[in-house]
Amino acid sequence: MSDSRAAILARLRAASHPAPAPVTPYRPPPSQDLTAGFMARVTSVLGTAERLPSQAEIPAATARYLTGLGLPPAAAIAAEFAGLDWSAAAIAALPPPEKASVSAAVARAPAASAETGTLLLSSRDPHGPWPDLLADTYIAILSEADISATFEDAVTRRAGNRLPRSLHAVTGPSRTGDIEQTLELGAHGAVRLHVLIVP
Repeated sequence: MSDSRAAILARLRAASHPAPAPVTPYRPPPSQDLTAGFMARVTSVLGTAERLPSQAEIPAATARYLTGLGLPPAAAIAAEFAGLDWSAAAIAALPPPEKASVSAAVARAPAASAETGTLLLSSRDPHGPWPDLLADTYIAILSEADISATFEDAVTRRAGNRLPRSLHAVTGPSRTGDIEQTLELGAHGAVRLHVLIVP
């Protein structure tokens, strides 16, 4: 090794190199009202949301949403909500599909992040992730108590210390800009996302 190289390395080794200060990731200030914060974020990512006074209002709210967009008044209903009065809302309640796609689906989203407006679905859910993957319109039913402040909190609440085989983070309608940088909705999942928030 040359004398000059050895001198440079000796100076580097002798110099004080304090560890860089840890970087704290930016976080927006937490919303005092997690439901309002979640609704604002969902709207900002091309989704829509509505707060309902009770679960019994789900069929009527579904009918309002579908007919307001000129969509057929029919939806695949997760078993949990099959007992609601869909006929009174003039909605044809279809069984959950096994493989084929459906026009609309109504199913629970078991966790959400107010910070990002993200719903979390997993392979552990009773109905699996099919509502977002197989339906053009996913009408998610979300309990206010299932909204967490941050994305990490939502993942922890949903998965705990044992991650499921698959965990789907749904932030607004599915989209891609891969082809000619043109935004296309529904590329890998639902074209429309509407969240009905219940107490």
